[in-house]
Amino acid sequence: MGKQKRMALLLHPFRRELYQVLCSNPGTYLLELVDILESPLGTLTWHLRILEREGLVKSIKFAGKRLYFPKMLRSQEAEMAYLTMRSDTAQKVFAFVVNNAGCYQEQMAESLNVHHDTVRWHVSRMEEVGLIKVVREGRKKRHHLADLGESLMKGSLNMITEAYVLFLMEKLEDGCLN
Repeated sequence: MGKQKRMALLLHPFRRELYQVLCSNPGTYLLELVDILESPLGTLTWHLRILEREGLVKSIKFAGKRLYFPKMLRSQEAEMAYLTMRSDTAQKVFAFVVNNAGCYQEQMAESLNVHHDTVRWHVSRMEEVGLIKVVREGRKKRHHLADLGESLMKGSLNMITEAYVLFLMEKLEDGCLN
């Protein structure tokens, strides 16, 4: 997409506000956006489609909902990690693994006072996105941080992508940031 066309897309007041909301709240689903922007569903879906078609926004289906992100803000793996960690229980499970490397599922369930199936469900989601790795030892499994989990702990997922920095620089050059 050309530079002029991209700038024109964000000059529209509603699309600019929508894009700012998505930058502030990546991974927001459609009905949350309706509430935040106090906009009719049809208007919102129209502008989301335009932003998605032109490459400024991407959407993924996750846990039964379509979630929207600014395309150049963070990497796909960072977005998936963010989505996986949205619930309080997921955060507690992850924190337990961080503080008790090599722990068992039963230990997590007992310590966090949640059902072992709940722990297994969260662990499997975290394993899918690379936050946690599960090492089988006979009938039991030990839980450790995976590479993405280590990166998250070091804070390296908080960095924005180079493409997004270049996009912002173009906007600043054209005086279109506000």
